[in-house]
Amino acid sequence: MLYRDCVYHYMRRVPYDLIAHYDVKRLCFSLKTKSASAALSASKSINQRLEDCCLGLRLQNINIPAIQVVRSNDNLQDNTIKLSEAC
Repeated sequence: MLYRDCVYHYMRRVPYDLIAHYDVKRLCFSLKTKSASAALSASKSINQRLEDCCLGLRLQNINIPAIQVVRSNDNLQDNTIKLSEAC
């Protein structure tokens, strides 16, 4: 967190492995609060959401061995019995 102009700001460096996905090297924006506890809570929430996003981007870039033999959900048959059929 950064305290500037009597308002807290969020600041975080973009991870090197994900810099191709961003136009900037550092994320910095206002948390729009003067309260330290509110800013801390907001920054924790933002950190968690960014970590989730980063994980998703990293998983997209993973080379999965033998991916061509994995079935897609489109090819799976649904063999479950419907309630109307069970009666």
